[in-house]
Amino acid sequence: MTSRVRPLYSIKVMEKILVLLCICAFLTINVQHNILEVYKETNSLQSKSNDTDITNKNDVDDYYNKPHLHSLKCEKYGGPSNDLASEMVYWYKIPSDETFLNPFQRKNMEEGIEEKFLIFEPDAAGWNNIRMSLETIITLAISMGRTIVLPPEKRIYLLWENKGGQQKHQFTFRDFFHLEEVEDEHPHLKFISMEEYLIKFGMTGQLKSKTAPFHVKYPPQNRTNWDGSDPQVMNQLWAYIQETSYMDESWKPMDSISYFPQYDTDLGPERRAQIQDNVTKVAEDISHNRGEYQLLSKPFPVGSTSNYLRLRERLANRNQVCFYDNEMQKAKFVHFKHDWKTGDRFLLPYYTFHYFEDWQQDIWTKRFVRDHLRYNDELMCAAARVVDAIRTKAKTYDPDNNKDGRFHTCKL
Repeated sequence: MTSRVRPLYSIKVMEKILVLLCICAFLTINVQHNILEVYKETNSLQSKSNDTDITNKNDVDDYYNKPHLHSLKCEKYGGPSNDLASEMVYWYKIPSDETFLNPFQRKNMEEGIEEKFLIFEPDAAGWNNIRMSLETIITLAISMGRTIVLPPEKRIYLLWENKGGQQKHQFTFRDFFHLEEVEDEHPHLKFISMEEYLIKFGMTGQLKSKTAPFHVKYPPQNRTNWDGSDPQVMNQLWAYIQETSYMDESWKPMDSISYFPQYDTDLGPERRAQIQDNVTKVAEDISHNRGEYQLLSKPFPVGSTSNYLRLRERLANRNQVCFYDNEMQKAKFVHFKHDWKTGDRFLLPYYTFHYFEDWQQDIWTKRFVRDHLRYNDELMCAAARVVDAIRTKAKTYDPDNNKDGRFHTCKL
């Protein structure tokens, strides 16, 4: 796959991104790394390594010049040293994870089911909300075995300054994450752009109106590139996508959980009713005996096969289920809209929304986000330089007792 040349971020935009990353960088170094070491030991995870066998010597230069999900090299981004950069690495390369198949991916492969797609509207709030909803959407698409259609490039709240007309102020998710490398490691996962989607399906007459199934709908003004459009103009695109895609209006992520059975892919009315009854019973039990459930002090084992225990932790105050039922499975194009007025937002962490009967799929999903949906090298190296600068300053306050500058307080 041809690597993209990532843009050099302007100083003003980078400053705002770094403010968001600064606290996360300290947590990464001082807390998260230790937690993940324990997680590594208990799950027999493979240690991260920068060494990979390269059988074709002609590919050596290409290999060492491209980014790698399991390492972090900052020379081409202005530092810092590899030693400090390595401290930012909280992710792992686990080869067995790259071949994992969930039930719907396995079904698609075994039955030769045609490629299906998930289209989504990004959250309209600030970056952290956008990132959080993206993680939920991507893990949802993976769990459904669907190709992910990325939204067009757009302005992001508080990252949209363009003084002098020279700053980059329109972004796509590829500007923040190594999505190409994620695809390389996971052959069953695929991303395409909105432009590719519209050219392949919209301009060839394959997208049809839901209200008139035989009526072909072409993109507004036959336009396929919507990058950088103003919100009002972009609404024309989303109206078109909504008109030509399957949408389940009963999905209210803020008040529900998504439910993926361990073996069943046949989610007809009877199976749905059975699952909903189980969820309702657990929710009622929680409501009546809330004082007995101290989940923080008495967590259940990670490998628990008890749906009751795992649902008890996941539900909180919710009792409704979002199903990937038979009707949605049959749809080639599934769309999730964004509308804060109606509660159609994925404004919640993926690990609180998705429920998998198979605890191994649950753990795999969390590892996937940790190991793959991390910021790209340019941003991680910038955060590492911030940590380096703070440590350098911290050393000057107490050089005898704080030689490495690892302890410091700062105001943001």
